[in-house]
Amino acid sequence: DPRPDLDEYSKKHSLLHLILEKVYGWSIGVVDSTLASMTRSFEISRSSIYDFIMQDICEKFNCFVTFDTTNNKINF
Repeated sequence: DPRPDLDEYSKKHSLLHLILEKVYGWSIGVVDSTLASMTRSFEISRSSIYDFIMQDICEKFNCFVTFDTTNNKINF
């Protein structure tokens, strides 16, 4: 790979990676390809990470989330 820093750069700017840095033991599962390149901005008030995912993200991206509690993965 001629640009080894690209993955690290992408992770530092990925909303899902930023969220999951705060959640122990969970990782990103499947992300629909239509969502992968979308960008949005958020004005975050005090809320839990779960509320942010289920309300703000789902509303702004017009998507739904499933939680794979067996493998601790979040799918969008």
